[in-house]
Amino acid sequence: MEIKMELIIFPPSLNCRSASQFSMKIELLLRMAKIDYKAVLGSNPSKGPNGKLPYLIDDGKEIADSHYIYQHIKQKFNVDLDAHLTDEQLATGLAFARLCEDHLYWCNVYARWVDPAFNHHVEVFFKSIPWGIRQIVIKKSRKSSKNAVYYQGIGRHDKAKIYQLGCDDVKVIVTQLGDNEYFLGDKVSSVDAVIYGSLATIIYPDINTPMRIFAKEFENMKAYLRRIEAEFDYAPPLK
Repeated sequence: MEIKMELIIFPPSLNCRSASQFSMKIELLLRMAKIDYKAVLGSNPSKGPNGKLPYLIDDGKEIADSHYIYQHIKQKFNVDLDAHLTDEQLATGLAFARLCEDHLYWCNVYARWVDPAFNHHVEVFFKSIPWGIRQIVIKKSRKSSKNAVYYQGIGRHDKAKIYQLGCDDVKVIVTQLGDNEYFLGDKVSSVDAVIYGSLATIIYPDINTPMRIFAKEFENMKAYLRRIEAEFDYAPPLK
């Protein structure tokens, strides 16, 4: 009997299919590529080959990082979700992927882990840990996240500027999406998994950050998320 590939991801949380936009991204990519896999819910990133989730186990080999997992899938199964795109569309997709994962992501990390108005929500990530130990883990996680955001650069700004940067990112995503069925046109591509994961972690949690309030104004964005969920059977968990 063939053993399915195992995808180790963070479990559902905060009204999202996963607490992590990168876990949602790679799971969607596998669904878009019609690759059979088994999702394994994990909560200890240190067990991963690079100390993070998600990672894939395929025939005993561990592949870390959503980007490299997708590259592995492309090569092994000879699939390319972007084969129909022009060079210009590929460039646009890569630029927006970088925007989501290397800029907007850090604005959301600030909201979740650093801003005292919202960072109490992260306790749900550690609910399986005994209360006393949980408080120690949460304190360390908040400190490491605050340091990471600071050294990345975004955390050196004040709160208003950080959220304005995030809202600016959301605005250009919405502008590029326009009336398209998918992000780059009428056919799905790999960047759709990136965009979905990024937006879902902002819009679906009941955490009314300025970015969430701003993003919820755009009907095309909400319709886009629902379209992805319906197409790939990826609806968020019921509250």
